[in-house]
Amino acid sequence: MPLGLRLVCVFVYLSAEACRKYRTPSTALDGSSVFKLDHYRVRATGQRVILRTMRSLLAVASVCAISCGGSSTAPTPTPTPPAPAPIPMLATITGRVTATNGGQPLAGLQAALGATTTATTDAAGGFTMQTLPASTLRLQLTGSSIVPRTLMVAASASRAVALDAIALSGFDLTFYRQFVRNTLAAPNTMEPLRRWTRAPSIRVRTVDDAGRPMDAALVAMALRVAADAVPAWTGFQPASLESGPAARTGESWLTIGWADHVVAGRCGEAFVGGDTVLLFYLNANCTCGALALMPQTVRHELGHAFGFWHTDSVTDAMT
Repeated sequence: MPLGLRLVCVFVYLSAEACRKYRTPSTALDGSSVFKLDHYRVRATGQRVILRTMRSLLAVASVCAISCGGSSTAPTPTPTPPAPAPIPMLATITGRVTATNGGQPLAGLQAALGATTTATTDAAGGFTMQTLPASTLRLQLTGSSIVPRTLMVAASASRAVALDAIALSGFDLTFYRQFVRNTLAAPNTMEPLRRWTRAPSIRVRTVDDAGRPMDAALVAMALRVAADAVPAWTGFQPASLESGPAARTGESWLTIGWADHVVAGRCGEAFVGGDTVLLFYLNANCTCGALALMPQTVRHELGHAFGFWHTDSVTDAMT
């Protein structure tokens, strides 16, 4: 029980006891009123003092009771624990790896996505990996049976990817790196792949750079060589084969033109992966019979334009 309420009860009890012990008043010799007690007498004036004192103490006890309240102190509430952090969703990347040179599935390869996620390809060349979503991640393919390959894949959500890698079985890696990475000219610096990945449209100009009309037989030869070389170099059939005085520019167009000057020791030129072949038909050292230019020169320069470099193979068109 609270302290204030205990005090109230004590003073109520004492007041009751005091009132019970008083008896019917009688008259003293000096004429004042007295009360007869069991063993003593108290004058009326003294009684009033005692009662006033008890009433004051009772009032104080009441105030204490009101201040303290009628119940014990409320317990401190237990704090609510913070909500657990949400579990991040994972992106699932599934893939299948086949051979660039043959199309067969490649089993037993190590696939590494980002810095920590790895998997091994199964008998069908397939793999599955889970990772935290990211805009792009580096995917590496390695194994004793392939040329290692690295590429970037989108990984913002679950997706399937189709991949290919060069199988080493029956494959001449030295020739390949000369042919598509330029290691014959720069052994310590491999160029990026620059192959065309779309069907080209071919335009053979009918005038040279000075505006002089070209021999119709030479133009026809260039068109024939282009029709044969495009599938060999790109895997596509030509989207278009045409001739005309002006060059054609824009996506998927490649123009074969004729230089109006001579460069010693050169029959033609083209940027690797570019969109223009320039032929030096006025160079007397480049003739082939009645034609002012050899068909092999046209094929060779188209090879450069479609993304290929020189090799040391004597039987190769890119020698």
